[in-house]
Amino acid sequence: MSFSPILAFLDARVPELRSQLRGATSEDIDELAELCGRPLPREYAEFLQVMGGSTGSFQALPVADCRASELWPHLLATPPSYPNDRFFKVGLDLGIGRDIRLDWFLDLQRGDPDDPPVVTFEDEGDPDAFRAARAHLVARSWTALLQRHAFLFGAVGRRAVKQQEIVTPADESSLARAAAICARLGLVPAMPSQPGLHTLERADLSVLLELPPDMRCLEIEVGADTARAGQHFLEILRDNLDAAGDA
Repeated sequence: MSFSPILAFLDARVPELRSQLRGATSEDIDELAELCGRPLPREYAEFLQVMGGSTGSFQALPVADCRASELWPHLLATPPSYPNDRFFKVGLDLGIGRDIRLDWFLDLQRGDPDDPPVVTFEDEGDPDAFRAARAHLVARSWTALLQRHAFLFGAVGRRAVKQQEIVTPADESSLARAAAICARLGLVPAMPSQPGLHTLERADLSVLLELPPDMRCLEIEVGADTARAGQHFLEILRDNLDAAGDA
């Protein structure tokens, strides 16, 4: 997916955000590109051009600094504890509210080279002792992560009532069934769907369906205009998923 539909969604839903955004300077982007050791992934570069100086009130990465002007000096000054030909740091943990600091990285050796997966891990230790199992896969792609956060920020979070449901066990077929049920209930895509992720809406509801990578659960985030609308939707979805699973 391209970064453009995510930006268009934010422009439409949070119009005041645009004045808060600042792109990274060409010099800062060039510094990051040189440190990356390969062309910056296209979708990440597009993000930097629009939000790499400031994301305003939108948190692209939770509790992390993703400004280009902070990233490249850090990368220059900090010896990596990881294979830097594979992982490229895109977010610095701000260390708020927890003891372990988990920085954010693109995994350059997996997925789409233009839109690679996102992982988190603690950046410390001997790089020769690094084990890939330390890297926790949090999103199948950079744009999937941004789409999730943009939808929660610009749609779910702006409704009066927020609810969450987790269905286990779940797999790709569970996600497809949930999306089909949503379609029958009149919800339509707010942004193009991605593997493992749907962002759906109707007049009174905003619904995010996600099958997190490497997890056997279906996460459902609901924003509703009323508690009754949200609860009624979840009851119908749960009942139909259960019926399909028993069939």
